[in-house]
Amino acid sequence: GEVLDSCTLITTEANDLVRQAHDRMPVILEPHHFDAWLNGREPQKLLVPLQASEMTYRLVDSQVNDPRHDNPALIQP
Repeated sequence: GEVLDSCTLITTEANDLVRQAHDRMPVILEPHHFDAWLNGREPQKLLVPLQASEMTYRLVDSQVNDPRHDNPALIQP
């Protein structure tokens, strides 16, 4: 009877942009896919990389990988 708040990060193969840093990336749903995801309609078809043209990137401090460092300055270019 205890409530457990949780979340899951689902990954997929990296697109061309992310592949420069890693071979996987989070699944990023576009807004027009939200309803299909929430209603469980063919979820496997949604587990694909977001188009690289829909993304940008910038280099940030490597300390973002350590949860002890919680500082907005770390994500500045």
